[in-house]
Amino acid sequence: MKTTITITCAILILMFVGFGLTEAQTVSSSIGILPAGKSVTLTYDVRVKNPVANHVTQVGTQGSVSGSNFATVLTNDPDTGAPNDSTKTPVVSAPNVVSFAPTSGMPGSPVTINGSHFTGATGVAFNGVPVDSFTVVPPGTQITTVVPNAASTGKVSVTGPGGTTQSTDDYTVIPLPIQLASFTGYEIPGSGVLLRWTTVSEINNYGFNVYRRIEAQPDFSELPNSFIPGHGTTNEPQHYEFRDASATAAQWYYRLKQTDLDGTIHFTDPIQVSVLTAVKNDIAPREFSLSQNYPNPFNPSTQIKFSVEATGHAQLDVFNILGQRVVTLYNDIAEAGVYHTVRFDATSLSSGMYFYRLQSGTKTQLKKLMLLK
Repeated sequence: MKTTITITCAILILMFVGFGLTEAQTVSSSIGILPAGKSVTLTYDVRVKNPVANHVTQVGTQGSVSGSNFATVLTNDPDTGAPNDSTKTPVVSAPNVVSFAPTSGMPGSPVTINGSHFTGATGVAFNGVPVDSFTVVPPGTQITTVVPNAASTGKVSVTGPGGTTQSTDDYTVIPLPIQLASFTGYEIPGSGVLLRWTTVSEINNYGFNVYRRIEAQPDFSELPNSFIPGHGTTNEPQHYEFRDASATAAQWYYRLKQTDLDGTIHFTDPIQVSVLTAVKNDIAPREFSLSQNYPNPFNPSTQIKFSVEATGHAQLDVFNILGQRVVTLYNDIAEAGVYHTVRFDATSLSSGMYFYRLQSGTKTQLKKLMLLK
């Protein structure tokens, strides 16, 4: 704020008081003796000290200022002639992290950060890992957020208009039993729903069970025979899949129950899968047969039909020309006397020749297919 005053007196002592502010600094200056009839213009730069607690709200331009944490330094320019055109920049205190509660937690669990000068905060991080979202609780002495997905122990930092400040104490991020990289599901026309999930790492993971609910019902129920063994403790990515052959035409929601070796359980967030066609398998001879995919060539998806001679476990895999498995399309009990149809989606694969192989009991059959993009 600039205050401009014209005087015609001999000795000048000027006082400035803030307009309606809770606290203001006093400005004074003396310019000495002036000849009679002589006038001089004085321009003052005034900075106000903490008129409102905790944060800056705005800098007025019409002779008023509101906010806080302005510099307490007072400046003036008693030179005659041109006015002082310097601008006033609020000096804002950096956030002050005092404590947090609790002092440890798993990724996704709530935590409250206590301190001051949090209003206007632009970032919160745990040991350098930023959180996705946070809320500043007025008047700026608390921040509520959730623990980021990072298994580590380190400082909590808050960034605001005045800079970045980190805690003196450490927050311990307790690693989840599993880190889930993905969990997806899609309809296999005529064969139900295929669920797939991948873990980045696992700690004492006993295994998974699949739960589902239909859109019209509020409660999840466990699917029979849905247990998939885990890999204990590993830092290597692991891939899992499960086919729900009983899914009818409807909107379905699926979630995983993960069980630790000590019996502790955890549930994932649900995913939604739309089933547009009812499960329907065509009657087939009781024979081991693998049909040519259709269409072929294809882009980006094709269907593969097969049958088995005796009810039992069957597995259908796709390989690239180097013999590397790129996807498992079917890995379940296959009923004899019906055709089983699976969909192969090659959206993420490059053009070229691939091979698909069916195994059931002691029998194996291999065919090739062509992806053209």
